[in-house]
Amino acid sequence: GKNSSAIFVQTDGTTTIVGNDFYLNNSLDSIEGGRLNIGTDSQSGTLNIDKGYISDDVLVYVADSGSVDITSGEVTFDSQDSWEGSVNLSGTGNLNINNTQKTGTLTQSDGTLNISGQKFDLNNENDLIDGGSLNIGDGTTTSKLNVSNGTITTDSTINLNNKSSIDIKGGNVTVDADDAWSGKINVSDGTLNISGANKTGILTQTGGETNVTGKNFDLNNENDLVDGGKLNIGNGINSSNMSVSQGAISKDTSVNITTNSTLNVNGGNVSLGSNTTWKGNVNLTGGKINIDNTKKHFDGTFNQSGGTTIVTGSGFDLDNSSDIISGGTLHIGDKVSQTEMGVSQGYIDTDAIVNINRNGTLNISGG
Repeated sequence: GKNSSAIFVQTDGTTTIVGNDFYLNNSLDSIEGGRLNIGTDSQSGTLNIDKGYISDDVLVYVADSGSVDITSGEVTFDSQDSWEGSVNLSGTGNLNINNTQKTGTLTQSDGTLNISGQKFDLNNENDLIDGGSLNIGDGTTTSKLNVSNGTITTDSTINLNNKSSIDIKGGNVTVDADDAWSGKINVSDGTLNISGANKTGILTQTGGETNVTGKNFDLNNENDLVDGGKLNIGNGINSSNMSVSQGAISKDTSVNITTNSTLNVNGGNVSLGSNTTWKGNVNLTGGKINIDNTKKHFDGTFNQSGGTTIVTGSGFDLDNSSDIISGGTLHIGDKVSQTEMGVSQGYIDTDAIVNINRNGTLNISGG
């Protein structure tokens, strides 16, 4: 290996690393040009980076049997590089990825990972971001992190900047209260876990699964749209709240409001269809809820003090003594479809505006 007092500088030519003993271990070490091969088609190789840097002017080839272990220093990959092997980031290292495509693996346990451009994809089941900082974009240019496989855990601190996005097409991503969510998260497959996260950005979902736990998460942007897949509020054990102050949840979404959890609607538009599991609480203070062929579990509750509820189809029953409609507007039926709503417990107060529309029926057996 190289002595830490020695200096390695490359501005052109080709360096090929085989074996496991070569280190960039001096702050003056730099690879600024030419070609760098880490491993070959027939021999394994590891580049250990403790200090120094590799610039984006270098054409890097990480062979299938090659690896880059970054514990300090700084490495930049761009669209011209070939990444077939493994890259591991830890310690105080910095890894910059600009439009790089890979077939290899990425693991991060610490350090700082900066994503720019549109093409980088976590696309291997062994990809794991499990610590350190993950920065997506810089707030001025459009950047995207694609996740089609692998995992980003709660131990990673995510900074999703304005104008940037995370596209979840597979894998498993967790965002929590320590993360900064100013950009956009799109879920079409895979799993997004939201644990006490606040956002100023946007969430869209057309498939996959989103799990909301904790107290802070709010659909608070007019462009928020949950339009498919599965939305789980709570885990059935710990108390969790999800709010909707803007945006929409469509009836194409399978909504699961678990025991001990609450959906608070104070704006926006929420539709609960026949694919809804309703064992927790729904509170409506503003906005609109459409209840279409939805059956509420008797342990679940519905409270309305404002906003508008539209009930269509059959199956919806105020069947809990804590069910209260004390204000706002309740429409039973849409003047077209046959609609029945039941009241077997709970009550509807005189301060609520109730419209029993044509083809609508209110069946009162209690309450």
